[in-house]
Amino acid sequence: MWKTVLRRVLIMIPQLILLSIIVFMLAKMMPGDPFTGLINPNSSAKEIARLKQAYGLNDPVPCNTYAGLRTSCMVIWGKATSSTSQ
Repeated sequence: MWKTVLRRVLIMIPQLILLSIIVFMLAKMMPGDPFTGLINPNSSAKEIARLKQAYGLNDPVPCNTYAGLRTSCMVIWGKATSSTSQ
């Protein structure tokens, strides 16, 4: 029984990595970026470029994929853009 469990866990690890890479690539192919709905429509191109640089959106896709996997493993899922606390 332990042999079967170990084998399935070892098979599951590469599958999860591959699935996360596929989902990340599909998210990168979608139009727009994470700031499309969050920024002020009157923001300058310089401000948008600064935000993209600060969040690493200008980095190559493999670097973004690695950073996304690393932060997922460390359970850092982003910052809240709004808060209900006062």
